[in-house]
Amino acid sequence: MNLRWIHSILLWILPSLALAGIEFNEGDYEKSFVLGLEQPGNLTLDLKKEYKGQQSAELMFVYDEVRMRWEQKGDHIHLYRLPAYRDRSEEELAFVLSYEPEAQVLIFEPEGLLKNQAYFDFFAEKKWQAANKRADSGYRMYQASRNQPRSFYQLKSKGSFPDDTPAVLMNLAARLFRDRVHELRAPLLYPDLDASTLRVVAEAMFDEEYDQHTLHRPLVAAHPHTPADLRDRFFESEGHNRVQVWRAVAMREDESEARYQAYLRRIKEGEQLDRHMVARDREAPREAWELALAPGERDVLREFSRNPNAPADMITDLFQSGALKHDAGGMASNPQTPPAVLDALSNTEEKQILWALQRNPSTPEATILKILNYFANSPSANLRGHAARDERTPVDLLEKLAQDVNTNVRIGVAVNSGAPRHLLEQLAEDRHQVPAERARDTLRRYHKAVYEAKKASWTPSDQLNPHNDLSQEFIAAIKAGDQDAARKLIAYTDDPETRLKDMDILWAIQNHNFEDFKVLFKETLMKLEPRSRLNMLNRDQVTAEQLSWAIDEGVVTADQAPQVVGNYTRKGRNDLIEILEEAGLLDSIDEQSATECLFVAVLTRNEALSAFWLGKGADPNRKGRENLTAIEVAKRFRSLSILELLDQEGRHADFVEEIRREFPVPNNPDYVGVWTNRMDGFGESSMRLFEDGSGRIGATMVLLPFLWKEVGEKQIELAMVNPDSGELIEERMQFVLTDRLKEHPNEKRSVPMLQAVGKDLVYFKVSTDTK
Repeated sequence: MNLRWIHSILLWILPSLALAGIEFNEGDYEKSFVLGLEQPGNLTLDLKKEYKGQQSAELMFVYDEVRMRWEQKGDHIHLYRLPAYRDRSEEELAFVLSYEPEAQVLIFEPEGLLKNQAYFDFFAEKKWQAANKRADSGYRMYQASRNQPRSFYQLKSKGSFPDDTPAVLMNLAARLFRDRVHELRAPLLYPDLDASTLRVVAEAMFDEEYDQHTLHRPLVAAHPHTPADLRDRFFESEGHNRVQVWRAVAMREDESEARYQAYLRRIKEGEQLDRHMVARDREAPREAWELALAPGERDVLREFSRNPNAPADMITDLFQSGALKHDAGGMASNPQTPPAVLDALSNTEEKQILWALQRNPSTPEATILKILNYFANSPSANLRGHAARDERTPVDLLEKLAQDVNTNVRIGVAVNSGAPRHLLEQLAEDRHQVPAERARDTLRRYHKAVYEAKKASWTPSDQLNPHNDLSQEFIAAIKAGDQDAARKLIAYTDDPETRLKDMDILWAIQNHNFEDFKVLFKETLMKLEPRSRLNMLNRDQVTAEQLSWAIDEGVVTADQAPQVVGNYTRKGRNDLIEILEEAGLLDSIDEQSATECLFVAVLTRNEALSAFWLGKGADPNRKGRENLTAIEVAKRFRSLSILELLDQEGRHADFVEEIRREFPVPNNPDYVGVWTNRMDGFGESSMRLFEDGSGRIGATMVLLPFLWKEVGEKQIELAMVNPDSGELIEERMQFVLTDRLKEHPNEKRSVPMLQAVGKDLVYFKVSTDTK
C-alpha cells in the first residue's frame, strides 16, 4: 500500500492551523471551490487545512477524483499531482491558481500541466467559486459535484457517458490518470484525445516499472490519433499482453498489409505463450486464432474454448476433435458454444461441467431441465441445493426439495423467488430457524399480502431450532444428556452428506458429555477400524478418565500401547502415560520404542518423562533422529539437569561443571516459569526458564535454547545457544525483574514482568509450571 497515499488521507481528516491567504472558518475541515460547467457537471476542488507543513487537495474531476498536494507560493497556489506508486516520490506540478480573497475565487494561470494553451483558454473564462458550507448556493453546487458518479468506467459501462463532454476535460483526465489503471480506461476510449496527450500516456506505459499498465497499451496503440512513431514502438514492445498490442497496431486502417502479415508470422513462429495470448484475445482476427490453434497445444485450446468472441463453428470443430474431451469446462461456460454442443456436453456426471452449463445463458431450455432433474435427484445435498435455488426448476421437483432432510436444500427453496407460494408458506413453518426465516423473507418481498396475513400465526423465530445441520443438534442433545434425542438424530437419515458421521458422534461425546454417553461412544467406536479407534484416543482433548475407560473396555491393549504412547510423550501427557503404566500396558514395551520415546522427551525437555523412559530400558546412547543420541540432544540444547540424569557413567561431568562455573544453579525461584510477550499472530513468543539455569524461547517457527543466570538483584542474563552446533551465541541479553499492575474487573494484582535492558521487549509471567 502506498504510504504517501495513507499520509494524504490523514492530512485530509486532521484539522490544524489556517494558511495565510486562504481563510478557513473555525470548525471547518476544508475549503471548497466549485467550477460550474454545463457538461459534464460541476468540478469541485477541496483544499485541506495545513497539517505538519503539508496541505492536501481533492479534485472531484468529471466523474472521478484526483488526490493532490497544494502549497502557497506568493500570490499563487500550486497543486501537485501525487504519484500513484510507492516507489515514486516525485510530484508533478499540475495546476497553478491565483487567489482573490475578497471575491473568494481561484483563477487559472498558464503554468504547470495547464501550460497547454487549449487547457488555459478553456478554463480562463471560468472562475472557481468558493463553496463554503455555510453558503447555501455554494453548498448546493458542492453537493451536486459530490453526488456525481464516482467512476469513469462505471459511467461508461452504463452507456451514459456524455458524447459532448469537452475534449479538453478528457485530455486532462487522461494525463492526470495515466498511472491509475481503473480510471484511465474511460478517457482512452474517448475518440478525440489529442496526440500530445496520447504521447504523455504512452511514455508512462513504456516505463518498465509500471508493467501493470500493459493492460491499456492496446487502447493507446489502436487510438486513431496515436502518432506513427509511437505505433512503431508499440509494435516492437514486449510485456505480458504484447500480442494484443501487436494486433491493435496491425489491424488499424492506416497500417500496411505488411505489418498485418508480420503480426500473423509472429503468431505462427513465436512461442506457445504468444499463441496462448492470441487464444485469449477477444478482438483477434479469425486468421490469428486459426494459426494459434493449429499446433494443437492443450493450454492454447483450453484458453480459446473460454473466449466469449470465439466463432461458433470453430468451437464446434474443437468439440468434435475430442482434444478437450476431459477438459470441457471452457466450452460449457462459453455463451458462444452452439446449443447442440452444450446439449452433448450435458451427458456427463462431472459436476463442474454441469454447473457451467446451468449458468450458461445459451444452454437450451431442455438441457437445463435435464440438468436440474439430475441435480434434484442426486444423492449429493450440494447438487440438490443447486436445483433448489434455480428459478427454472419445475414445481414438482421443488415440492420434493422443500421436504428434503438436508436443511441447506430447504433453504435453497426458501430463497428461490420462483418457488410457488404454497411451498414458501410451508417452509415458513419449518421447524428449523434459518429455512423458516428465509421463506418468510421471500414471502415478504414477492407475496406481501400473504406475508401480512400469515405472519401473526407463525412461531416466533427465536423459538425455532437454531441449528443448521444435524451435528449442531446432536451436540445440543449431548450437552443436555438427552439419550433418546441423540439416537434419533443418528438414525434421522441415510443421506451421505447429511447424516451424522461416526467421527462427529465420537468428537461430540468426547468433548461435551462423556460420562452420560459412554455406551453410545463405545458402540460407535467399535464400528471403526482399530487404527481409527486409536486416533480418537490420540486427540489432544482425551482425558485421563476416558483413557482409563478405554483400557477397562479393552479398546486399548498392550500391543496397541506403543502406537499412542509416543504421541502422549510428545504432548507431555505424563498423566496418560502414568495410567498406561499402572494398567501394565507398558511392561512389555521394547527397547527401541522406549528409546524413541526418550528421545522425544529430551527434545521437548520433559525431565519427568526422560527419567520414566530411562527406567523402562531406553538407551540414551542409541542413535535416533538426525543421527543423534538423547544425550547429544540434551548436551546440544544445554538441558543440564536432563544431561546429568542420562549421563550415568559421568562422561559429560566436566562439560556440566564448566557451564556451571559461568551459569550456576539459580537461587531465586521467582524467575522459573513461563513468560510471554502477549503479542498476537507471528509476533507472539514465549520464554521458559527452568530451575537448572537452562531455558527455551519459542516463536511461530523458531525454538532457541539458552542458558541464564542471575547477574544482580532483580536482573538476569541470557546466553542463546545455536541449536545446530550447540555453541553459545556471543551476544547476551539482560532482563530486569519488576512488577506491573494489571486491571481486573474486581481487583488489581501485581504481574511479574521481565523488561529487556536497552530493548523494547517485555515478557509477562503466566505460569510457574514449566511443563
